[in-house]
Amino acid sequence: YTTHANRYLARWNLTAARMDLFVCHRATLRQHGIVYQRDLRARLGVSRATITIMLRRMEKRGFVERRRSDGD
Repeated sequence: YTTHANRYLARWNLTAARMDLFVCHRATLRQHGIVYQRDLRARLGVSRATITIMLRRMEKRGFVERRRSDGD
C-alpha cells in the first residue's frame, strides 16, 4: 500500500507519511480550530524531531503554516 500510495502522491511531492500528517492536521484543525505539534505527535506516534521535520517540509510546500504558540 505504501509503495503504491507514494507513487500516486509523488505528483504533489507528498509521501504516505506526509499525507497522514496532512489528514490528521486538517481533522484536528476543523475540530479544534488550532493544532499543536504535541497533539500531532501523539496521534501519529512520532518523535518531536520527526514531527518538526515533517511540518517544516509541509510548510515549505505551502500545505501548512506554523506559528509559535503564545504559551511558548
